[in-house]
Amino acid sequence: FLAAHVRRTDHATAVPVRLQTPDIEFEALCDAHPDCSIYLATDNAETRAKFVRRYGPRVKLGCTMRSTSALRKTSLQEAVIDMFVCVASNMFIGSHGSSFSDTIVFLRRMHNTDNPSDRHKIMA
Repeated sequence: FLAAHVRRTDHATAVPVRLQTPDIEFEALCDAHPDCSIYLATDNAETRAKFVRRYGPRVKLGCTMRSTSALRKTSLQEAVIDMFVCVASNMFIGSHGSSFSDTIVFLRRMHNTDNPSDRHKIMA
């Protein structure tokens, strides 16, 4: 399976739009591997709905979205689960400028689960 960490909820203010990983990059990797399930790590309802519409039953969701005015829509425990599922994936694509995606890449390297097909550059 491939895993995608799509950071959107608070990313708009944390990282300039021109530096964010655009949806087309996530879609390109998912489209290039039509036989792979997609584990989606996101706390953004719009992103979640978009992936489910586009990829249907290929999308696997680990977190429960909470209806709240708070910025965080998932629990810390669910974020940790997302992280380790992403580490265990066959391929990974992360969000540029996200320390969460960076941590996943570091852990993938440490556990030898990284793959030349991975699509995430650690922000220096």
